[in-house]
Amino acid sequence: MHDGSNRKWFCLELPAIGYRESWSLQSRIVAGRKDKVIDTDVILLLQHLPVFTLGRRGGLNNLTVSADFLKKAAIPVIQVERGGNITFHGPGQLVVYPIIDLRAARLAVGDYVENLEEVMIRAA
Repeated sequence: MHDGSNRKWFCLELPAIGYRESWSLQSRIVAGRKDKVIDTDVILLLQHLPVFTLGRRGGLNNLTVSADFLKKAAIPVIQVERGGNITFHGPGQLVVYPIIDLRAARLAVGDYVENLEEVMIRAA
């Protein structure tokens, strides 16, 4: 596996942010990386404002709160491009979005995911 110790990273810590706003920021960073406008890997650290996201296998039938509750609490439900089911994101939860050029790091996706899992297990 590639050491990667000489690679530059830019870490951006954001205040609580809406899901769509963070998705837009991630998309702009990815585009900047592809266009070579941004030359470093980026890690976003943030908390989301309350939101439920529905992955490809998610369905509103898996939601455990009522539509009335969501409306009163102003909590959006957003269909997203990831796999998985339904996830709540909200204040107090640290969310980390790594935007990394895996080719430059000489990592296959599976190896990256395995390494990320190991880091999270050790950090817990």
